[in-house]
Amino acid sequence: MILRHARENSKSANSNQISLFGNGRLVVLPSLRLASTQPSTDWEKLMWEKELLGLFVSNHPLKSLKSQLKLEQGLIAIKDIASKTGSLKIGGMITRIQKIVTKTGKPMLFSQVEDLSSKIEVVVFPNVLEKNPDAWQENNVVVVRGKLNERDGTAKLLCDDVKAIVTFASPTPTAVVQ
Repeated sequence: MILRHARENSKSANSNQISLFGNGRLVVLPSLRLASTQPSTDWEKLMWEKELLGLFVSNHPLKSLKSQLKLEQGLIAIKDIASKTGSLKIGGMITRIQKIVTKTGKPMLFSQVEDLSSKIEVVVFPNVLEKNPDAWQENNVVVVRGKLNERDGTAKLLCDDVKAIVTFASPTPTAVVQ
C-alpha cells in the first residue's frame, strides 16, 4: 500500500499534469491512510530477521522450546556430537534443505539442523524420507536419530528416523500432538 502510494505520488509529480479545478496547481494525491492490522507475532519478526540478515539476532525460536526438547530422552547437543559413537539423537530446527534425486529416481535430502549450540548436516536417504516427508520442511523443529559419518572430514548425521516436535510451515508455530 505504501509502495503503491509512493509510485502514484512520483508518477503525478513527474507528469507535470495540472488539475482541472485547481487553478493551475499540480495534482496532489490524498494523504495516505494505512489500514489497521494485528501486530506481528514474535515468530514472524524472527523469520523476517532470518530472511533479511541470514541469522537470528534478537532471539532464537528454540529458546522458547527448550522445555519441550528436554522431554525427549537422550538428546545430545550438536556441539558435543563429535565425541559420541553409535546411534545418536539430536533436536533442533531445520534451517536449510537441498533436495536431490538419486540414480534410481527417488528423492533424498541434505538438510541442516541447528540447535542452540551448533549446526550439522543431516543426510536423509529415500527410505527415511518416505516414512515422514512432512517433517522435512524448513523451520520445523525435529528430533533426528541417526549415525555420525565423518567421511569427508566434516561430521554429518545419517538419518535413521525423524520426529517433528513443532511445525512452523505456517506463520504461527503449531505443536505436533503425539
